[in-house]
Amino acid sequence: MTLTGHLDTVPADASGWSFDPLSGDIRDDRLLGRGSSDMKAGVACILAAAATRIHDHDGWPGSDTHGAATVNVGTFHAGVQPNLVPDHAELMLDIRTVPDFASRDAVAAIRRLAAPRRRTSRRFSTSRASPRIPATSW
Repeated sequence: MTLTGHLDTVPADASGWSFDPLSGDIRDDRLLGRGSSDMKAGVACILAAAATRIHDHDGWPGSDTHGAATVNVGTFHAGVQPNLVPDHAELMLDIRTVPDFASRDAVAAIRRLAAPRRRTSRRFSTSRASPRIPATSW
């Protein structure tokens, strides 16, 4: 499974808009404004899912003198310019190791966590949030 999104927005020069692009006004049940229909929330959810998968892993060792090993998303890089779908992305993790948990052990644990999971037969559906947005299921 690949989770993907974009963060680019259209220019905010108010002279090119029929309303204030920074207002966040609601008209006819629609949110108006720069970035109001972009993927920022979706990308945040993707990053939160990745971080949760790593942080909620119960296999991180601990030490009486150093506490538990920690893993944090340090940086996320993708793309070379706006409006161009990147061909790859890089997620850099900051891993604090503890005694008896060397960097090679941390890398092996991350590889296990990043490996494909067994496919499930779950069925997902969405409810209609707006009369203009059709409900879907898959």
